Amino acid sequence: MLLQEIVDRMLEDAAVLLTVSKRSLLDNCKLPAGIQLSVSAAHTKSDLLQVIQSLKSVVEAVLDRK
Repeated sequence: MLLQEIVDRMLEDAAVLLTVSKRSLLDNCKLPAGIQLSVSAAHTKSDLLQVIQSLKSVVEAVLDRK
């Protein structure tokens, strides 16, 4: 799955732990899968900007290989 590959690369390349949302077969609402990121009050604006830049780079690299 494409999203799982992005999550795996973020952990390897940027040491950022993300998860892919899972859907139950019992869910009535068929939302698309997504990437989940948890942020706490301890994270700075700089931390978030760095994660965004890393995510952008990883997504571009994964999509370029497809």
